Amino acid sequence: MPDLILISCSDHKMPYGRRMVVGTDPIPWLRDAELRQKLFKTRSLVFHYIKTNKLCDAERKQGNRGYDPVNRGLVKGPDFGGTDYSGLYLPACLRYIGRFFREVRGNLSDDDALKLWERSCGGYQVLIVSGLYGLVSPFDPIQEYTCHFTDRIIGTRQGLQIIWRNVLAEIICHLTKDTGSGCKVKLVDLLSEESYQDAFDWGLISKHATCFNRVYKLKAGPETLINSARFFRSEFLHDKKEPPELFHDKYIYRKYLDKPEDRILFEAQPKTTRKQVAREGIVEFIPQLKQLYGESWDSLPDRVKNEIANSEYSYQHHCDLRDFDFTAAGICLSKAIEIWVEEKVVRPLVEIEGLAELLKDRGGHQIYPEEATLGDITEFLKEVVDKIYQDPKVWYALNRRFSEITPDKIAGFKNDLIEIKDKYRNGWAYKKIMRRKEYENFRELSPNFFKTWVPKWKHSQ
Repeated sequence: MPDLILISCSDHKMPYGRRMVVGTDPIPWLRDAELRQKLFKTRSLVFHYIKTNKLCDAERKQGNRGYDPVNRGLVKGPDFGGTDYSGLYLPACLRYIGRFFREVRGNLSDDDALKLWERSCGGYQVLIVSGLYGLVSPFDPIQEYTCHFTDRIIGTRQGLQIIWRNVLAEIICHLTKDTGSGCKVKLVDLLSEESYQDAFDWGLISKHATCFNRVYKLKAGPETLINSARFFRSEFLHDKKEPPELFHDKYIYRKYLDKPEDRILFEAQPKTTRKQVAREGIVEFIPQLKQLYGESWDSLPDRVKNEIANSEYSYQHHCDLRDFDFTAAGICLSKAIEIWVEEKVVRPLVEIEGLAELLKDRGGHQIYPEEATLGDITEFLKEVVDKIYQDPKVWYALNRRFSEITPDKIAGFKNDLIEIKDKYRNGWAYKKIMRRKEYENFRELSPNFFKTWVPKWKHSQ
C-alpha cells in the first residue's frame, strides 16, 4: 500500500462547476464495498443535518448551515450515494481555494494544477479531510458547500468530529493494513488544525501505520497553512526521486518556511513531543488559568504554561460533546507535569554529588533527565530517599538546595507522581478513550499539584 498524506479542506471554495458524467465513480480510491457504504452513509447523514437545518457553526458563529445559500444548492448526487445528477462538480484540488491550496497551486492553470497534484512523489496517496465528505482524493468530484469539523448538531451533544471518528479510522486502517511486506505504511499528517486531528482515533491508526503528526516551533492552527503548503509542494509534489526522510521529535529546517527561525517537527502521535512547539489556544486561556493556579502560575516555565493552556483550550472547545475523547488534552496536562518535574526537580537533584547515577531507565541504564519517564522519575525519587538515609552529605546538600524538602515530602511527592502516572498518563496514551469525567478529575488535580509542590521545590539558593 502507498504511504498516506492527510491535508485539510478549506473554508474558501471555487463556485460553480460542471455536471457529473453518469456512471462516474465518486470515490475510485476506496474499493472495499462495506467501507464505501459506510462513507456514503455518513456523508448522507451530514447532508441530512444540513438540509434539515440541524447543523450549526458553533465555533465561527456563522449560524445554521442550512440557511447558507451555498448549502441550499447541494444535491444528493452520487457523491452521497444518491442519484441526483443536477449538481455542479469540480475536482477537490480545484474546488478548494484556501491558503494551503492557493500556495500549492501558485499561478498554474487548472490543467497544470491537476498535473502538479498527479506528481505525488514516491507513491504517496493524498487524502483531503472534510467535514461534509469525510475523505476525498484531490481528484474526487465534489460540490460547493460549507461546514466544519467543529460544527454541532442542534438539540444533541454531538458534533461532526464524533460522527466521523470511527469511519475515518476504519478507512485509514484499511488503507494502511499490512499487505505482507512487514513494513508499516507511513501516514503524514499535515492537517491545519487540532479540530481535524480530533476527528481521528490515533491509537487505533498507529497500530497499522507509523504516524508523523506535524507541529511547528513558532506557529499553530491556521497560521501554519502557508508553511505546510510549501513543505507539501516542495517535498512531495516536485519531481524528486525519493520522498523526504522523516523523523520523530526532531526540528526540521527548511529555507522556504516564512520565518528563518521556525522549524517543523513530527510527533509520533498528537501532543506527545516534549520539545518546545507552538500549540493552539495559548493566549486565550492564560488569564483564567493564572487565577486557577494561584501563586504557583508565575513561576512555571513557559513550556509548562503552554501545555496547560492547550489542554484547557481542547477541553473548553469540546466539553459539551458526548463521547468525545479527551486523551490529547490529558496528555498535555501530564506533559506539563513531566516538564516541570524534569526542570525543577530532577535536574537540580542530579547536580548533587552521588545522585546522577541513580537516574536510570527500566533496563537499568543511566539516563539524562530529559530522557526520563514518570516511571523512571518515581524510581529515582525512591533511590534518592534511600541515599539520603545512607549518606549525610547528600542530605546536607539537598537541604541547602531545597530547604522545604524532607525525605517524607519526597516520598509524598513520589506518590503523587505515581497516581498521575497510573491514573492519567500511561493507560491513556492513545490506548483507550479518556472520557470527560476522567479528564475533569485530572483537570482538578493539576492546579492542586502545582500549588502544593511548586513552593516546596523552590531553590533556597
